[in-house]
Amino acid sequence: MRSNHGATRAQLAKLLRLMHADKVTMHVLRHCIEGERLDLDEEQQSRVMREIFDVRTSAGQAKAEGLLRAVQQQERLPADLQQASGSKQADKLARAIWDAYLKQRSSKSRVLVMGRLARALSRSLAALSDSCMVVLGDTTLDRLSDMGQQVQVLLLPAPQDVASEPQIASQELFDLLLVAEPMGYLDVGEYAEKLRPFIRRRELEDEKVADQVQCLVIEARERLEDARDELFSAGYYLADHVEAFPKLRRAAAEDGRAVTLLSLPSAEKELLKRSAQDKALERKSRRLREDEDRAQLEEDEQQQRNLLHATLFDPLLLDPLLLDPEAPVARCEVAYELGASKDEAEVVVFWLHGNNEDAEVWRPHLFVSPVEAGVGEGSSGRRLRVVAAIPPEGHQQWFQCSDEDAVRRGMEWYEMSDGPTEEAVAKARADAARNVSFGKPSLEELRCLQEIELCCKQLLRLIDDEVGPRTSKVVLGGFSQGGSVAAYLALSGIASAEMQQRFQALVICCSGVPVFHFLASKMQVGCLAARDEADARIDFPTVHMIYGRDDPEVKDSFVQTISDLCKRFDFPTVVQRFDRDENEERFPARARRQMLEEVLRLVIAAD
Repeated sequence: MRSNHGATRAQLAKLLRLMHADKVTMHVLRHCIEGERLDLDEEQQSRVMREIFDVRTSAGQAKAEGLLRAVQQQERLPADLQQASGSKQADKLARAIWDAYLKQRSSKSRVLVMGRLARALSRSLAALSDSCMVVLGDTTLDRLSDMGQQVQVLLLPAPQDVASEPQIASQELFDLLLVAEPMGYLDVGEYAEKLRPFIRRRELEDEKVADQVQCLVIEARERLEDARDELFSAGYYLADHVEAFPKLRRAAAEDGRAVTLLSLPSAEKELLKRSAQDKALERKSRRLREDEDRAQLEEDEQQQRNLLHATLFDPLLLDPLLLDPEAPVARCEVAYELGASKDEAEVVVFWLHGNNEDAEVWRPHLFVSPVEAGVGEGSSGRRLRVVAAIPPEGHQQWFQCSDEDAVRRGMEWYEMSDGPTEEAVAKARADAARNVSFGKPSLEELRCLQEIELCCKQLLRLIDDEVGPRTSKVVLGGFSQGGSVAAYLALSGIASAEMQQRFQALVICCSGVPVFHFLASKMQVGCLAARDEADARIDFPTVHMIYGRDDPEVKDSFVQTISDLCKRFDFPTVVQRFDRDENEERFPARARRQMLEEVLRLVIAAD
């Protein structure tokens, strides 16, 4: 021990370990170390023992690992407490448990016992009374034939299979779960969690006297806290406050063990918790379904949106049946005609009233005298004819959108430039028609445009039928929704190139043209195409805008924006405003006659 020679110390340590490993020489070694002949003090004796178990050496590590394996192997085997004092200690614990929780029960009690000490405790409990049915759950059935009739032996299944074990998941609930030295022997937390539905608990949460304990744990003192934590994680609560706890603690302490008591929530609380969990799961499942449905709907809507945006008002996709008079396709009808006949007319005005209006209310304001029509003595203008168009039979509306709603549908556009500098902005303004971008309409807006496109096709079919051989110019106009349909037909480019060249003018009165930025993008395409074809002469129709000031449905800023965008894309634009009293209708009769007559004269006089 006093030598610093490494080899000598290693050989001596090896010799001491070999002596300590043998049962006979181990006692001789201890007697020598503690004897008077060597005269070793406590510190020297401690140093000798450290040499035996010094983990810094390979031999010491092997010894320590061997001892650890031996302890673990011992923990995996059931303890036999029937011999010597072990049997008496098991009887004391069983008697204390019986007196505290089982004796006073009127009906036959049922107890599930698990753990390394389960066998001894099961025998002792079964011996106390034939009214106690003990179920012994063990990890092995080796040497379990002598447990007696009061003990039902059960080979524990895996924790996840507990609910399928008939002896556990029976109609009879367990009155008590007794877990004796579980640490290192079984997974107490997993088993305790799966056993919860099969253990009886108090009915009401307010019950503070009876059925306060559902689980009793016996464990070595140093490992009791770990076992308790396992049970806490499984949903059990500490119940060491009950009256029987001191007696149980003393009974366990006589054999160097400790005890703790645990309870489960009441059946009332468990039912509420389960109900809340079921509702939470249902809500989660519903949210997941709603999210999936919403995602699918968004995907479908995005596909519809892309398709509609690419195909709406595309002249290449114009229904060929529209040009076939024999085809069974709906078209606008004629309410009445004014002015020159179909064969004599050189300018034809197609007028569309608003939703749910009677076309007859416009007859006095669209009347054209023979002189003004170019057919009477002293006439100097072209022969003019007015056709009041109405939706096909069975329809009272052009599309389902008020002017107020239309103003809120679509005026999304952006000025573009190469940079934020004043020079870049000025350069962009010099080519304003090219340096502007329009947002893509929403699906709801595109569906509104679907209705308008159908009206445009129906109107275009009527125009093709009503235009005579002498007709050189066509004027489209209307009030409110009728004006919006006229605007889309005149400005979207949906008509054939030949018909598009006949459109001389557009007259929109108090119309909240919906999704105008979609229409403006069509106007931009036509404008840039016309500029690129230097040799081609493309005349855009003149846009006549007639709006009242402070219109309750169409804001002044909306009127100004439409005017600015039309001018940006080379459409000649004339804005006429009129004043109205608050109590008057949006387009008073006095303004109708005056302004419409003025527009018709301009149309007649135009080249």
